[in-house]
Amino acid sequence: MTHRPTTLQLFLNHCPAAVVHYEAGTPQDRRIFGTGTVAHEVLHALGEGRSVNETCERLLTIGRTGIDAEGPLHPDQVFAGRDLALAWVEAFPLSPSAFYEQRFAFDSAWQPTDADPYFATRIDVVDFYEDTDEDDFVQKTAVVEDYKSSWQATDDELDTLQRRAQAVCAWLTYPDATAILLRVSSLRRRQRFERLIQLDEDGTALLTQWRDDLSMTMRALDTDRTARPSPACGGCPYAAACEPARAFRGGGDVLDVVRDWQGLQAAADDLAATVREAATDAPILVDGFEVGALSTEKRIAVAGAGAEALAEWLRRGGVEVDEHLAGLLASWEMATGAPGVQLLEKMGRALCPTKAEREAWVAARVRTVRAPRFGCRRIEVEGAPKPALGEKPGRVEDLF
Repeated sequence: MTHRPTTLQLFLNHCPAAVVHYEAGTPQDRRIFGTGTVAHEVLHALGEGRSVNETCERLLTIGRTGIDAEGPLHPDQVFAGRDLALAWVEAFPLSPSAFYEQRFAFDSAWQPTDADPYFATRIDVVDFYEDTDEDDFVQKTAVVEDYKSSWQATDDELDTLQRRAQAVCAWLTYPDATAILLRVSSLRRRQRFERLIQLDEDGTALLTQWRDDLSMTMRALDTDRTARPSPACGGCPYAAACEPARAFRGGGDVLDVVRDWQGLQAAADDLAATVREAATDAPILVDGFEVGALSTEKRIAVAGAGAEALAEWLRRGGVEVDEHLAGLLASWEMATGAPGVQLLEKMGRALCPTKAEREAWVAARVRTVRAPRFGCRRIEVEGAPKPALGEKPGRVEDLF
């Protein structure tokens, strides 16, 4: 059996039985993937200089071929996927030196093989570039790029099992490379997220660990294919065909779950307006919970912190920050609002060379205030007094 990132991710996200269904070709509703599928196909065609119109017509009349083949796709999805791909290429022109849908295959000892591989994958884009620094060191970077059509695709994708597997493939295949660049292209966001792994001692140790982790995961999947019903069944594409999952969830396919969620969400939104109005003056106590505007702690930047950080950055760049320019920076912050704490922490990273300096810099420019947040909090002991101002509140549960 050949392992793939798809099967390993099914195992991690759901359970071994999901992989059994995948390998058996159990039907799944792939309509939710249609637009992304088309975008990938069109980008592949563009990368290889093939006709976009012919690609779209094939998807409309024949469907997707190869691994995970599927029948004709809906016209709305074909045209939406095409437009998504074209918009991406307009923002990020394709590299003429890149390879597209590049296949990598290895045996169980991680040696390249073409026959009956133990692990195999295709990477959307593989590219290479060289840079020479001032010391005449030539950096040879292997780029592995993955297209993601989901709005959820952000820098979190840089640390998934799929990305680690792609890094390992490039490391083992291109021994002359001095660095691996992992790149996630978020098509809908029109953003690229990247992580550079230098192939020095630390980078090699990291990739060795990732390779060994992949091997352990595959061996675990080889050992046990038993269904493990859990809340993870809710997102499994095979839950409707899996008897243990149906028993756990009470039957129904994923569309039934979505309909239930829509109905419950609408009911909750409708009831929330009534609850908010009823809890205007004070939280309402009910069945061991208090519901309403609950006092919580919140960190905020002190006034002027953002303007001060920008002024310091300008000074380091050789710009004289006189009284007039300092006043403009201060008025700009007043007009746009103080930076959030997360942005302030990024400013600290840019200005402070060490972690200790950064933490001290941020701490001097952040204060803690009390703020209301609508929610539901358990009263741990019935009749116990509420925490006084300044005391740590109980656990807040975001039920609304």
